[in-house]
Amino acid sequence: MTDIQRAIKESLPRLIEGIKGDERNVILTLARMWQTVSKGIDSEVTVFVNHMENSIELLILHKREQFLEMKSQYSQFCCR
Repeated sequence: MTDIQRAIKESLPRLIEGIKGDERNVILTLARMWQTVSKGIDSEVTVFVNHMENSIELLILHKREQFLEMKSQYSQFCCR
């Protein structure tokens, strides 16, 4: 049994005990646990890295647009 599998097994009782009032989050956590155990941690890491790469790319593009807009506004005021 891997450390991840052991951690999941040990956290299940507390997770199930705390389901009342937090059903959505508990079910999502159970689904993630099941996916990790069934597909392995490498799959989870790959999904996370792919998500982060996409998020970072979107953030960089957004910040670039903001910079270009600010630069355009600055040049209108300073270089008349």
